[in-house]
Amino acid sequence: MKDLYTFDSTPEDALQTYERVRRTYDAFFSKFNIPFVTAEADSGGIGGDLSHEYHFITPNGEDTIISCGSCGYVTNEELARSLAGASIWEIRQKNNRPDAAGHEAYRSWLGVSNDRSLVVEAVFPKDVEVKRNQDLGFRDAEANPYILKSMFPDLDLRIERPMRTFTDYWTSISLDTVGSTTAQPTLPHLVQVFDYRIPQSFINDRLSSQKNWSPLYKFFKTASLTITSSHASPDLVRIGNHDPCPKCAKPSLRLQRAIELGHTFYLGTRYSTPLHASITPKPAPKPLTEDDDDGSTNTDRPRAPETTNNIPQPGSGGSSGSSVPLQMGCHGIGISRMIAALADALSDSKGLSWPRVVAPFEVVIIANKEYEREATQVYDSLRRGGGERKADDDDAIDVVLDDRDKTFAWKLKDADLIGYPVVVLLGSTFREQGKCEVAARRLGRRDTFRLEDVRRNVSRLLAEL
Repeated sequence: MKDLYTFDSTPEDALQTYERVRRTYDAFFSKFNIPFVTAEADSGGIGGDLSHEYHFITPNGEDTIISCGSCGYVTNEELARSLAGASIWEIRQKNNRPDAAGHEAYRSWLGVSNDRSLVVEAVFPKDVEVKRNQDLGFRDAEANPYILKSMFPDLDLRIERPMRTFTDYWTSISLDTVGSTTAQPTLPHLVQVFDYRIPQSFINDRLSSQKNWSPLYKFFKTASLTITSSHASPDLVRIGNHDPCPKCAKPSLRLQRAIELGHTFYLGTRYSTPLHASITPKPAPKPLTEDDDDGSTNTDRPRAPETTNNIPQPGSGGSSGSSVPLQMGCHGIGISRMIAALADALSDSKGLSWPRVVAPFEVVIIANKEYEREATQVYDSLRRGGGERKADDDDAIDVVLDDRDKTFAWKLKDADLIGYPVVVLLGSTFREQGKCEVAARRLGRRDTFRLEDVRRNVSRLLAEL
């Protein structure tokens, strides 16, 4: 993990620093030349009011990113909120079709707390209205677990079968001791949360007939279960493809799987205040006065060298006024995670396919033994005439000549397995036409060039990698 911590004296400076780091991260990830997004994110337990996540788009990703194809809005699923319309039941009610009412028009989602004492049931419509291509239609609705997690922070979203987990836990406990002074577990508790689209008549009916439908009542068969209803009426529906964008209202939202590789947080005084980490800001330069008759400014005059004796210490007061809490930021990139994500996203049946910026070498040269002299010429050409590559030379190419004592076919398979961005071959085509083959597997390109044209065309391919 590459970590960065920033400290500023004012919120304005801290936000400028945060923006500089964010732009730097964007520039860093763009060098890989694969799809990535910067998404607004929830700061979670770390705290702070502003954060962004940096994701590579991949079908095998563990996160879901929501983006708008019209305005460029991007956020992670934890922050995303659906703007889907009414339920089918509401639409039919408006059209005097009350036959849609009933349990079959709604769905339930169950979640269990970490200590297994709480079950949360979310009730939401089976279908919600969406607008696509100027037409109104309906889509299946799913519960948004992140909304419920924000309402009940102790929910354990990792559980795949919450009801089974809950009943197994309470089966292992003697219900006769539940609620006694010596019993450790608290009374089991069910909280119901109803989506704002659910009509009050349905809610009243549901709450008045708990014993007829509640699987928890069927399990306990006692009055040990306490049931309450949340007073909140949130939007519990998970966002879907083509839902209206919360920023531009166009039905252009798209869900993509992604893997998180970096995160930036603006923490403000979340940690500096409780830790009493403060600083006394330096005073502003004094304005020019009539006594300054030599024409110089305060900044022109020599200053005494700063030492630890004249630097204001945090909390010391100082001549510039009272101390202020430090404005903090923390930022990080998962280096090892990034390598694994690149390998997963860019590999195929033949092997790896590294981006140029992380490949062990940008180009590998493979030649039949009879063309070793010509292969050396290609190598020298790519290395800019055989000179040493300079660190600041953007045109230099990092190339390796595979001169191992192996067959041509073995070297070619090994090059595919390692994942060099560009492979230069001197084989049968060179023998028949006097041309080198230049291949970039990731781009699906394979062309032939004369020796004098190899360098120019390899550079063009690398610019795309």
